[in-house]
Amino acid sequence: MACPSLRNEFRLRMFGFSGVKAERFCYSQWRMPVAVYLMYRFLLMSYGVCWLVYISVEHGDAEQAWGAYLTIWTYILLNIYLIAHFLAASVHHALTIYESWNVIRCSRYLCHRPSTTIHARMFTELNGGVSPAGYEAIPSSEAPDEAVVEEPEYRPPWYLCAVWVLFSAVSSAAVMVTFVFFVFLFPSMKDYPHINLENLQEHLLNSIIIIVEHLVSASPYRLLHVVYPFVYGVVYLAFSVIYWAGDHKRVMYPILDWNKPGPTVGYVFMVGFVFIPLLHLFFFLVHKLKIAVYRRGCVGNDGL
Repeated sequence: MACPSLRNEFRLRMFGFSGVKAERFCYSQWRMPVAVYLMYRFLLMSYGVCWLVYISVEHGDAEQAWGAYLTIWTYILLNIYLIAHFLAASVHHALTIYESWNVIRCSRYLCHRPSTTIHARMFTELNGGVSPAGYEAIPSSEAPDEAVVEEPEYRPPWYLCAVWVLFSAVSSAAVMVTFVFFVFLFPSMKDYPHINLENLQEHLLNSIIIIVEHLVSASPYRLLHVVYPFVYGVVYLAFSVIYWAGDHKRVMYPILDWNKPGPTVGYVFMVGFVFIPLLHLFFFLVHKLKIAVYRRGCVGNDGL
C-alpha cells in the first residue's frame, strides 16, 4: 500500500490544508493529558522567547544589523511558531471547556488521558479508507479487503492553517541553519575557536526543539508543503540582495557574498534545491514513522 499512499502525497490538493481535523494541532501524538500537553507547549514557548529577548538585548548595538542574519530570522520564525501553536491549542481547549462547563468534567478533561478510540479519530490516515484529501488509510490486519470508507471533508480553521505553514517552514529552515553553520561557517571562524551558549542556542538547540516538536506533536506534515520553506528562503534571498545593494560591504555570510555572485549562486542553488528538499523529506519520513509506531503501539494494542 506504500506506492498508492506516496502517489496521494503528490495530488494537487495536497498543497492545501483539507482532510485534517483541527484536533491534530491541539493534542500530543501520544495521548498526553491536555494539561500536560499545554504545559509542554507553554514551557517550550517560554524557553524560546526568553532566549530571543536575551539575544536581542546582547546584540542591540552590534555594528552589523542584528535582524539581517538568516539565523536570527529563523529563530524569530521559530518563536512565532511556538507562540502561535501554544495560543491556538489553548484557545481550542478553552472553548471546549466553556461549551460543556462542569467542574468534574473539566478536571477529567484536563488531567486524564484521552481514550484510545477518541484520540485515534483525529487521524484520518487510520480511518479505513481514502479521505477527501487523498490520504490512503492503513488497513487493519484482520480485514485487509474491507470496503473503502469515505471520510467527511475536514479543514482546520485559518489560524491552525497558519500554524501548519509555520511548522512546515521552520522545520527545514532551523535544521538548514544548523547544517550550514557547522559545515560551512564555523570551520572558518578563527576568531571564535569555541562555541558559546548563544551560538549553541541559535545554531543547534533550535534544531533540537524542532525535532522534539516533531516527535511529541500530532501536527500533520505533507511532502508538497516543501513550498513553504522554499518561499521562506526566497524571501530571505531577496532581502539579502536588497540589503547588500545599499552598501556592498554588507556581507552577512561568506557563502552569501553578492560581491562574488558565481560561488554565491552555486551555494544558493545547492541549499534551495538539494538541502531544503532533503530536509523536508527527512521530516516527512519521521512523520510517517511516527504514525506507523502510533498505529502499532497505541491503536493496535491500546498501549501508549
